[in-house]
Amino acid sequence: KVDYMEFRKVGETEMHEVSQLLAVSFKDYPLFEIIEKNNHKRYHLIKMLQQLNTKVFSKKHTCLVAVENNKIMGVALVKNLQNKQHDLPECIKIGGLSLLFKGMLPKAIQFLRLANGSDINIEDSKTFDWYVDSLPVSDKAQGKGVGSGLLKACVFPYIAENSGGKVSLVTNTGINRKFYMKNGFEEFKEENLILNNESIKNWNYRMHIESALD
Repeated sequence: KVDYMEFRKVGETEMHEVSQLLAVSFKDYPLFEIIEKNNHKRYHLIKMLQQLNTKVFSKKHTCLVAVENNKIMGVALVKNLQNKQHDLPECIKIGGLSLLFKGMLPKAIQFLRLANGSDINIEDSKTFDWYVDSLPVSDKAQGKGVGSGLLKACVFPYIAENSGGKVSLVTNTGINRKFYMKNGFEEFKEENLILNNESIKNWNYRMHIESALD
């Protein structure tokens, strides 16, 4: 189904398109719904946060994409944990002033702290070598195997070619749970994220990828 797609690293001029795809994909994500109930305000908050996130990844990490007819259909944000740097301070540094003027800074910090909670625990545990931050697929490409193709044709080979190691990711949705287990990840931890007296489930996954250099 995905033979016609190109899987590769993102181009510098494509980062805006990546942030747009991320914003649309996460507009109804449970984590964001806890922080901002208003649909319109939530989308603008997510849009700004994803613009910050893609800027951080373009500077410090790796962004891989699935492309069809010059359109980005899927994105994988992949982080090498060996640099031991957390992204929350960088996000605030890049976009804090803009978020403050738009009245979004408090909720943005709430989200970044909550979203980075598992990320930080993963980094500090020294158990994992890699972290898949996000893996959204365009609505136009749902059900076509783009997410699986992006993992198998791009993410896994990239990690293998860069010494391999233990990979982790987290999700808040049941659909994603099935997807990751179908693609070889093992579910190893379930936890509750609590904010504003509300709770959502958070599931952690892991996988070991052999180095292609051995």
